[in-house]
Order: sequence, then C-alpha cells, then structure tokens
Amino acid sequence: MTLQIGFIGVGGRARSHLETVANADEAAVAAVCDIDAEQAQAVADEHNAAEYTDHEAMYEAESDLDAVFVCLPPFAHTDQEIMAAERGIHLFIEKPLARTAEPAEEVLSAIEDNGVIAAVGYQLRHAEATNRALELVGDRAVALVEGEYISGVPGGPDHWWRVYERSGGQVIEQATHIYDLLRLFGGEPTSVQAIGGHEVVEAIDFEDAVSANIRLDSGAVGHITSTSASPDHASGIEIIGEDLRLELSGNHLTGTVDGESIDFTGSNDATRATGEAFLAAVDAGDASGIESTYADAFRTFALTLAVEESLDAGGEIEL
Repeated sequence: MTLQIGFIGVGGRARSHLETVANADEAAVAAVCDIDAEQAQAVADEHNAAEYTDHEAMYEAESDLDAVFVCLPPFAHTDQEIMAAERGIHLFIEKPLARTAEPAEEVLSAIEDNGVIAAVGYQLRHAEATNRALELVGDRAVALVEGEYISGVPGGPDHWWRVYERSGGQVIEQATHIYDLLRLFGGEPTSVQAIGGHEVVEAIDFEDAVSANIRLDSGAVGHITSTSASPDHASGIEIIGEDLRLELSGNHLTGTVDGESIDFTGSNDATRATGEAFLAAVDAGDASGIESTYADAFRTFALTLAVEESLDAGGEIEL
C-alpha cells in the first residue's frame, strides 16, 4: 500500500523532500498546505495532490494521511505537529523545532504520548562522510570538538530570518547543524558559555558573530564559532582525540588516524537519505534507521537555546 504523505510548508526547504517522496516507490504526495495559496496550488498541481492553505482543514479532509513533512520557519510552529500526533500521523520536521522551548516540549510530549515516528532534518547525520567519521572515532577518547558555521545573511530586506523574534538568530536557525554534530561526536553538553558581537551586519537585529565554549559529559571540550558577516560560506567540525584528527565538512572527511592520512568523500545526497530513512521507518513501523529522532533533536535545540541564554546573561549556563 502506498504511503499517503502530506506537506505543511512547501517553500524552498520542502522542495528536496517533495522530490524524495515523489521518487519513492512506497510513497506519494497526497496533500500540500501553505499560507501562500498560489505556491500551494502550483505544488499541488505538480504532484497531483490536494491543496490547502490551512493545516487544520487538511487534517480534517485527509483522514488517510500516513505522515506529514512540516517545513516551517521557527516562528510559524503552532499546533501542526500536535494535531498530527494526536491523529496517529507520523512526522518529519525540519529544524529548528521551534522558536522557543515551550512549543517544542509540547510537541515532544504529544509524540511520546501517541507513539508516532518523528524524524528531524539534521541531514548531516545521514551523510556517508559522517558515518565514516563515526567508524574511525569508534570508542577512542575525544579531547576536542571544534566547529564553525561561517556564512552571510539570507533573503531580502523583509526576510523573516533577519528578525530575532522570528528566526531565533543564526545559532538556533543555521549553526544548529554544527551543534548537533558536536553532540554526536563529543557527547552531551553539561554547560555552555558564549560571547557575541554585532559590529558588521546591520541587516540583522542579533549578533553577527558568536563564540561558544561547551563542556561535555565525556570530558571533551567543545567550541563553536558562527558568523553572518562573511561573503563566503564554510561549515564543519574538527575532531581531535586519541591518535586522530579529523575534519568533517558536508560529505567530505580528511585527517589523520593512527598515522595514516584520511581523504574520503561520500557519494550520497544526505538530505534525500534523511527523507528516505523516514519513509522507510514509516513503511516498516520501525524507527531504528532514523539518525535524528525528535527526542534527540530536542537536546540539540536545548543546547542552542542555552547558547542564547548565555549571550543574554553574560555567563556560564548549566544544562
């Protein structure tokens, strides 16, 4: 039986997931919802799907949905995920989970109470280079995880990303991918202390540079820098530990392990792999192939919120 998939939000980030579902043997795009009626209609026509501008109306009309992809900006999360979970509809949610902690906590409770499968779009966890790095690190002790997210400002003058109350800032909305990798390789954070500056980019109302020091329960030290003031983009992490130094950027891994050079490039499309893993999990009723569950992603979200709290408080925040 073909899985019936809905989409809430069909803008730029949703397009790759729409393509993944459309190309899947086990699934089809059944319904799409977006507050932009023209955009919703265009995507619906492209996929021969039903079109809605209100998610509640979609849920009421499409009673046979198996799963829904929620691809919304941070500020736009309201009850979309909770309504799905209460109907037994499985969830794929693009990061970040929300703008603040409370709505994400409510979604987590709804997911757990209703036993639905829930994946989050931390696609780097499905990159072949990430998995190769995990194999190489194995059970070695890690001393340091150093990360960076270096970029510019997306969108035009009125874009939601540029307003802190809508995006949450770069740490929550973009650099979250690097904080997620830090957790993956370094362990769970126990405290964070961050400093920030706002000297270059007038187009945003939050820090254009942030540096965060993070204590990890493994004993490793974490450090992540991020900025919106760069004309070029760079992102990734460096892992230093017992007889190893690895640099992971996207789907490319380099470094040295036990005195031997490493140069590995993954061949998979990590975003597509993330969506495919979710569809396979829903089809099989088994979430074991999902690398980023909602519960795990919530811990990354909590870390980025703690960075923001430290910026406000000017001190170390315990987690």
